[in-house]
Amino acid sequence: MDIPLYIHIPFCRKKCFYCDFYSIKYDAELAGEYINSLVFQVKRLKDEGYKFSTVYIGGGTPSVLEPRLFERFLKDLGLSGSSEVTLEANPESLTEQKLKTARNSGVNRLSIGVQSFDDDALNFLGRVHNSAQAVKAVESAYRIGFKNISIDLIYGIPLQRFDLWMKELALAVTLPVKHISFYSLTYEEGTLLSKKLSNKEFLPLSQEEEAKMYRRGVRFLESRGFYRYEISNFSLKGFECKHNLSYWANLPYQGIGAGAVSFTDGVRRKFLPDVRQYTIEVKGDSSRGLFVEEERLSPLRHALETAVLNLRRRGGINFHEFTKDTGVDLLAVRSKEIHNLSKEKMLSVRKQKGRLSGTRLTDRGFLFYDYVCRKLL
Repeated sequence: MDIPLYIHIPFCRKKCFYCDFYSIKYDAELAGEYINSLVFQVKRLKDEGYKFSTVYIGGGTPSVLEPRLFERFLKDLGLSGSSEVTLEANPESLTEQKLKTARNSGVNRLSIGVQSFDDDALNFLGRVHNSAQAVKAVESAYRIGFKNISIDLIYGIPLQRFDLWMKELALAVTLPVKHISFYSLTYEEGTLLSKKLSNKEFLPLSQEEEAKMYRRGVRFLESRGFYRYEISNFSLKGFECKHNLSYWANLPYQGIGAGAVSFTDGVRRKFLPDVRQYTIEVKGDSSRGLFVEEERLSPLRHALETAVLNLRRRGGINFHEFTKDTGVDLLAVRSKEIHNLSKEKMLSVRKQKGRLSGTRLTDRGFLFYDYVCRKLL
């Protein structure tokens, strides 16, 4: 069967202050063992009949792998046959040699973790690259032949004034990128940034300031041809991320790697977030020890999760198509909630022949998506 594949590389040179994804400091020997286990698992999936419609190699920092291991990993994966192969990379570790290796190995989309073009903001976030390295990484990737380049940016950083944020976006659209993602800074429990906030080492931006950055950012990017096809994702036409579109449609996907998540056969599973133990369990007779969480979704729960994921997309939900895909009539089970959210101007509804035919987030709803989710779930 064809299915999207996510591969988690949990190694970094340094943990960013805001990050709560599973990652550890890079260790060459451990990384070699871990890569062997990933390749083993991919080959086993292929032997079971899986084909991968898209592949997304994320982290962590996949580009932190040393050149020989990086080359062997991509070669052994056998990436041909997938329509979209994305590699996440950080500017400081994305050398020209690795760029050439990635391109020759079948990677056809790069997602570069720029986060900011302001050096003070990068220092605040705990990043190990500077703005000049970020620009150089994008330009080098394009020169070497990558035509589908995405960059990530963060807004709402305490020392990031509105005018500086708009200057960053103005710089971003001058670069040879086809896709831009921007996210508000969040203070996840257990992160260093969260601890600093608790210790009152800085003051966060107000919700009003963040909302202004988001709204004006959307307007600016769309005026430059980058349309918002998902809450935080903007692309030129034809360069939407196919892999992530599968997530927002709530389609099955296969994940591998320590801390990764899979959703197949109606069951969501989370892999063991421990690199050493993961490498041991992968080659065992049973995969049971690989998982730390396993949840079988009821048809209703699956449908409701599909609804909130569908709402992330520009087009929102077509009620007829939704019922056909999930077997659940969303209007029958959440009519009151949809009506109330519409009254609050969080959702807009569409009508066809006098009947409700669909719904989508309003501009206000995009800002309060988490609130909409809580109401619908």
